[in-house]
Amino acid sequence: MVAILNKHGAGELWIGIAPDGRVVGLEANEKTLRDVSQAIGAHVEPSIYPHIGIVLRNNKTCLHDSAFAVTTAARTGGR
Repeated sequence: MVAILNKHGAGELWIGIAPDGRVVGLEANEKTLRDVSQAIGAHVEPSIYPHIGIVLRNNKTCLHDSAFAVTTAARTGGR
């Protein structure tokens, strides 16, 4: 995510999609959305505010973080 932000300033993150594009899905609920959003916010500097939603693809649940942008270079606090 940080590499995408630094190179393009915006992008998309899909969770539940395999590297080859296959939809594998995952179990997700509102708590999952909060946990992922808080983890991203806590580990990326400067702070970003992800817009994460649950999306059905091929009848499987995936998470989607829509386009996001920062004005200065992002980093992960050493991770």
